[in-house]
Amino acid sequence: MTDLVDYSGPILEGELTPQESMMRFSKETLADVLHDLCKLYVRLSGDYENCIARRWGWDEVHPITLEAWQAHDPLAYRWLFRKRFRLHESESDVEAFLKWQQIHPAVGGLYPTKVEMKGHNYGVFTIIKCRSLEYWERIGDNNKIKVICSECGTDWASWQYAAEMINPNMKVTALKVPPRRTEEDIACQWEVSLEH
Repeated sequence: MTDLVDYSGPILEGELTPQESMMRFSKETLADVLHDLCKLYVRLSGDYENCIARRWGWDEVHPITLEAWQAHDPLAYRWLFRKRFRLHESESDVEAFLKWQQIHPAVGGLYPTKVEMKGHNYGVFTIIKCRSLEYWERIGDNNKIKVICSECGTDWASWQYAAEMINPNMKVTALKVPPRRTEEDIACQWEVSLEH
């Protein structure tokens, strides 16, 4: 059977597991679907934040969202990274963290990124282009940029939290966060190191 590039043809009849039904599509189609699912994953977070803001105000969004992501990320890490991508439990270095960011649905699964290993215990992770940041810049939502882009990595330390899931001695430091000087600037850049 030929790999499907879309679902415009006849329905797939019979009993199929979710994996069997998806395996009928081409790799390119599945990669596009995965990217769209990553967009929806991040969009759900934004919708969730807007619902919190409407009910309880913007001051409540930040701590509730942080709590939700911190409850969710270990589960995503175990399911996606350890189970699906077969990263061994003993892999707990900077490279493991950077691999996780490359495939995380809200990071490398969604945005173009660059990884540079500068040594076994040191690396740099860059989000080159961030559609969320571009949207907030376009509508002038500087509060969202401040909270999500700047405070996310520094004050509420979600990157730090993710790193400590892999190794409690790992440190993440913001090298560059918004606001950007020009549209051509990278979105953000992070230094990741392992301290003994």
